[in-house]
Parts: sequence; C-alpha cells; structure tokens
Amino acid sequence: MTVSYSSGVYIVGTSKKNAMLKAYSDFDNHMLPKKIAIIELAAIVAGMQKKCFDDNNIEKNTERLHDMFSPGGGEKTVAVVISLGFLDGATSIQDFVDGGVATIQMSNQGIFKIQQPWINEVCRAKNYSDEKHLLKPVESVMHLIDKHILTFLTSKRKGINGVYLYVEKKPKLGNASGLLTYYHDKYGYDELTEFTDDEYHYMGKLYKPKSASPTRSKSSTRSKSSTRSNSSGSTRSNSSGSTRKRSTSSTRKRSAGSSNL
Repeated sequence: MTVSYSSGVYIVGTSKKNAMLKAYSDFDNHMLPKKIAIIELAAIVAGMQKKCFDDNNIEKNTERLHDMFSPGGGEKTVAVVISLGFLDGATSIQDFVDGGVATIQMSNQGIFKIQQPWINEVCRAKNYSDEKHLLKPVESVMHLIDKHILTFLTSKRKGINGVYLYVEKKPKLGNASGLLTYYHDKYGYDELTEFTDDEYHYMGKLYKPKSASPTRSKSSTRSKSSTRSNSSGSTRSNSSGSTRKRSTSSTRKRSAGSSNL
C-alpha cells in the first residue's frame, strides 16, 4: 500500500492547551490538524520515542514533553517539527505508520551571548514493515527546521545566525564519528571544535557567517543543566540522527544521531 507523508511545524510554548500548525506550501500537511492539544502532541512524540529510544516510560515522557511544550522558562522549546506517514484510508493523526520528529529550543547553552535555535528530541519511529514504501521523514524534518528558522524565527529574533546541535561522545547507539560525518555530509553542519568538552561535540550550521562571531562567548560557563543528549547532536536518537535533550527542568535532550534516519 502507498504511504503518504504529512509534514509541518507545531508552534509550542505560547499556550497551555494547544499547539498551532505552521504549514509550508512545499510540504503536504493534509493529515495534520491545524490545532492539537499539547498533551496529545506530547503523547504522540513519547510514543515515537518508545521505538526510537527504546524508552517504555511513555507516561513519564508524556509528562516531560508536555512540560517542555508549555509556556515558561528562559530556554524554552518553541516548535515541534514533525513528518508522519499514513496508509490510504487513514483518518486521524494517530494512524501514522512511520514518522520523524524533532524539537527546536532557544538556548545559549552557556556558549553564546544570544540564544540560538538548538535541535533536540530527534526521533524516527517506524510501524510498517514494507520498507520499499517508506520515505525518510527525518530528512523532511531537517529541511523544515531550516525553512522554519529562516522564514519565521529569524523574523522575530534578529540575533539568530544559524542552527545548532550536539553529539554525545560516547552514545549508547552508533558512534560519534559516524554522526559527525552524517550531520556534516547530509545537512551541512560543521563541528565547533572550540566548544568541545568531555561529553559532547557541538555542531552548527551558520546562516549568517559574518554575524556569528559577536554572539560567541568562549569565556562563558557552559550550562549542562539545560540539556543532556543521549545521542549525537541536540536531540535523543536511537536511530541515525536523532537526539534527545535533558534539560534542568523540562527537557531531556537526545542528541542528533541514531542509525535509522
């Protein structure tokens, strides 16, 4: 059977109850509701993470993600970027058989003077065995992240100069060098060697290279309280390229980099 994909960006962090879909014309989004309850969106992502991160604590992760997607906090999640595959006849967002997801968090991570967008919670979850009918939804997610930052976030936050993620040096799945290569070759991220530490490699893709230097602060103390990645990058991933972040209060980061993307 044919698998068709719907992709879009849910704006979070502005409402206690609902996330609103930001649609982009070059991405089909017909199966995504224009408005979705934050708790439902959190449950969908937590269910996906059961597969891609082998994390069975759906209830706890739903609560964690619900907190992440709700208003509050200085380093907040501002978007959930999602691409879901559906079989013919599907009638609800819950009917997806394949999917990719990631979040965008605004943070300085202790290394920038100005908050920049960081990719977290990258995940690929498949519930369909016929691989020949599946696409690569994480690719759609990564391209949507660029489009959303360049057309939406930069219009509201003039200090944004690029997009960032970090890769765990000793991930439970995969290896750091493979993830560094993956993000560089496939999506144009370069390693920020000046910011490496004992746990993570940091990567970035600059949209405005000339404006990057003034925002960097080598002397600032890097805060590990806001994010921890379980995979290479900025989000938690059990498949190539996903990452999940653990932040002090609301987020656990799984860094980009698992093998199923």
